Amino acid sequence: AVLERASIEGKNFHRGAVAELSPEELRPGVGSHLLSLVRKELIRPSEPTFAGEEAFLFRHLLIRDAAYEAMPKETRADLHERFAAWLERAAGDGAGELEQIRGYHLEQAYRFRAALGPVGEPERKLAQRAAALLLASGRNAAARSDVPAARSLLGRAADLFGREDPGRPEVLLDLARVVLEGGDFDAARTAIDEARSGADARIRALARLVEIELETQITSRSTLERRLVDAEAAADTLERL
Repeated sequence: AVLERASIEGKNFHRGAVAELSPEELRPGVGSHLLSLVRKELIRPSEPTFAGEEAFLFRHLLIRDAAYEAMPKETRADLHERFAAWLERAAGDGAGELEQIRGYHLEQAYRFRAALGPVGEPERKLAQRAAALLLASGRNAAARSDVPAARSLLGRAADLFGREDPGRPEVLLDLARVVLEGGDFDAARTAIDEARSGADARIRALARLVEIELETQITSRSTLERRLVDAEAAADTLERL
C-alpha cells in the first residue's frame, strides 16, 4: 500500500505525500515501512524538494509502474486529486511554480473518472481546474518561446475545456499562435477555424488577427493593405466591446 501511494507522485516521492495519501490506520507506520523498503532495495533515499520533508526514489521505474498499475482506476483518480492538493500545501508560496505538475495530476484524476462512467458536474469542475493550471503553464511556456511545451500544454487544456465550454475558443487561439510560431501552418489553420466556429464577435475579431499572422507567412495573394484594413476593423470591434 505504501509503494502504491508513493507511485502516484512519480519515480521520486516524499514521505509527507505518502502519509497524506495512505489510509488513516496506516499513516503512523509509513516511516517504518519506507525504511523497510529501503532495506529491501526497492527504494532509495533522495534529495527532497520541500523543506522539512524526507524524499525517496524507486530503484527502477519498472517497480514504480508495477505499483501504480496494481491500483484500480477509481483509486488512482482519487489519489491524483488528493496529491495535487497536498502539493499545493507543501509548496506554499511556490505553488505557482508547480502549476504544470498540479495540472497534470488533476488531469489524470479527471481522465480516470471519465473512463469509469458518465461525466457529470463534479468531473467537469475537475477538468476545468486541471485546464486552468495547464493553460497558465502553457502561456508561460509560450512567453519564453518553448514551442513544444506550450503546444502540448495548451492542446491538453483545450481538450479538457470541452467543445461547448466558452473558454475553449480563446485557448485555441493561444494554441494557434504557438503552432504558427513553430511553423505548423495546417495546425494553426485548424485551431483558428475551430475557435471561430459559433464564436461571438470578440473571438471572431481575435481569430481574424491570428489569421492575418498566418496569411502573412504563407501567401502573398492577399495584399498588405487588405490585411491592414481587416486588422483595423478587428481592433475597432475589440475596442467597442
